[in-house]
Amino acid sequence: MTKTLDDIVRDDKNALALAGLKMVCEEKGIYNPLYLYGEEESMKNELVQATYEKLGLQKGVQVALCSAYVLTIEKISEIVSSALDYLILTDLDQLTFDTENEQALIELINAPGKQVIVTAQVEPSQLPIGIDLETALTSGMTVSL
Repeated sequence: MTKTLDDIVRDDKNALALAGLKMVCEEKGIYNPLYLYGEEESMKNELVQATYEKLGLQKGVQVALCSAYVLTIEKISEIVSSALDYLILTDLDQLTFDTENEQALIELINAPGKQVIVTAQVEPSQLPIGIDLETALTSGMTVSL
């Protein structure tokens, strides 16, 4: 059986992340982006997979789950101009950053009608990125797991 957010047991470590994820499922854009970070075993992947499943059950909602490993500038531009409502982007810390893809990510975060959920092992200030992208990544809700 596939887990949704409603099936995740709330505890001290995941309470804030779980609350934030449930809120963005109900009100797209309330925390944009929602940035979750922590070690591999921090439950962030289970939380975003459950979010993906929950959103997939909502009628008319378009959601995509994508690893930063496969993210390209072309793919980001495609997402910005698409009818996609939610993008769950995992492993952001694995992306090779340059000025072009940083600008594309900022555009994506600021795109009207889109909700971006990001996971990484480190907080935005520890990524090898410019201040503009760091500001965009921290403009919503950032949660340590």
